[in-house]
Amino acid sequence: MGNLLIETTLLNTFLDDNSWTYVKAGNQFVRKKASDLNRGDLVVIQNEAIHKTLDEIIPILQQSMRYQIAEETIHEKNCNDKYIPKLRILLLEGLADPETPELRKKILREGSDFTQQEYTHLRRTICKIVDIGEDAVNDWLKGETLAPANWRNFQKLISINPAFEEIYQSYEQNTGYFSNYQLYVGLRRTIMSYLTKRTGKKEGSETKRKSPRTTERKTGVYTDEIELVVSHFIKEIDDTYSAARITKIRRIDEKKKKGKPIEEEDKHKPEPNLKKAIITEKIPQLELRDMNQIKNEHYIVSNALFDLLNRYVVDKIKHINIDSKKTAAELLKIKLLPAMPSYLYSRVINISPSEKEIFRINSAHVYEDKKYNKITIERVIEETYQNFLKDIKENKIDELLRLEPNTAANIIDHVNQYRNALPRKYFETQLLRIRTGFIRSKIEEAENRRTRKEFEKELTDTLKQHETVLKYLKETYHLIIDDKKSFFSSFHQELKGIQKIEELGREETIDELRREKRFYEQQGHRFYSKHEIQQVLTRLGIHSAIKLYDKRTFI
Repeated sequence: MGNLLIETTLLNTFLDDNSWTYVKAGNQFVRKKASDLNRGDLVVIQNEAIHKTLDEIIPILQQSMRYQIAEETIHEKNCNDKYIPKLRILLLEGLADPETPELRKKILREGSDFTQQEYTHLRRTICKIVDIGEDAVNDWLKGETLAPANWRNFQKLISINPAFEEIYQSYEQNTGYFSNYQLYVGLRRTIMSYLTKRTGKKEGSETKRKSPRTTERKTGVYTDEIELVVSHFIKEIDDTYSAARITKIRRIDEKKKKGKPIEEEDKHKPEPNLKKAIITEKIPQLELRDMNQIKNEHYIVSNALFDLLNRYVVDKIKHINIDSKKTAAELLKIKLLPAMPSYLYSRVINISPSEKEIFRINSAHVYEDKKYNKITIERVIEETYQNFLKDIKENKIDELLRLEPNTAANIIDHVNQYRNALPRKYFETQLLRIRTGFIRSKIEEAENRRTRKEFEKELTDTLKQHETVLKYLKETYHLIIDDKKSFFSSFHQELKGIQKIEELGREETIDELRREKRFYEQQGHRFYSKHEIQQVLTRLGIHSAIKLYDKRTFI
């Protein structure tokens, strides 16, 4: 038995640190040591070992931004974090006596429910408006149905609650209630079908939340997106193998096996499947990708996300009139603008421990200003983040940036997938580079020789640590960190940042930029072409994200 307990969407098992595993990256695979696995990796497993159920997988789907949007569009979450269907909520809001004690809590199932007599009255009222039986209407009211079998019934329900108008109008649109309903139901049915085929068990949980079957024509519209979201968690490879997403990695303490007390968290460990489930031996038929390709494509997609966040934050903040607002607006516009894109990135992406340290270092200055107390800063930051999530959910970000519907959410999911495929130590190199620069600045600022010597020793140790990590990545994965292409605009802006301020007063012409690009290329620097980037984005189903890149990147 290994010393790592690996929990995945399809099974749980043990691995040794030095075991080599297969991790899915796009439509191909990379080999990674178990010690370098990340939460979120799609590891190759044996189909015969699958033992998870739909109920165990669904909560993991909530880590997908696209799934979150679908679920929260057709539900509302109550105080107990339970999702209540909008169909129930809107019906009861429109029909229930507004004088009913704790009406809102009853609707959201946060306490006592309506009596059977009340349900009977409500059911008969609705049946006078729609042409379906009382049993079906009862399912609507009890929250066991997400949408009527006939979408036109939403039009009839407008007389009960005007909010049904927007739902009715969303029919066969690319955004809104209908598209999110199709995705949500399609995802669950796809997973149920897969589990039924692999385990031979019929999953019955979906019967508790009834939903009409979509026709084959309608399902086809959303098939690609359904497959895209499912592929971040489960992927069938062939009759023998599948890929399952790692949801948790736990190190098993040897001392605990020798009769020592079990920690509280260990008392609730799931019963692992002790079969040899995660594949560690070589599989010749699986096509392997170069880890450097993963690194480069991660660079392309994560830059698209950063550009999206920058443009979103600038657009939101530039319209704030400080004179007519309070301290929070002033704080947001002046103090938080440079830090907010990175903060949003750190919230929507599964960042590594080393990156948490990077964000802590980079955002430290936000809390240094005595004019604003920490509580105010944290409140404004959290409000901005929640508004960002709301704008993604309502497709406002895609509209603002002229992207195809759901592109923003899918970019986030893709960045997470690429990051999962990279070795854990890859992200340590970024922290070590930042730490090296920080220590060098401290050496220059040192007030005496003794302090300078201490920082010089720290710099030597950090450089050695950096070299060790780079050597490990190169020898283990043939991964070369510093040998990469860049975006010309980003590369050039970094160089401009160290020029004298008077040289930055005018924008360079296209001809000047082309000359400088040729000069950089003669020095050995490499830059991405628009065609190369478009190929990656198209393959990922987010082709409109090309609009996010600075046009000067492709001169």
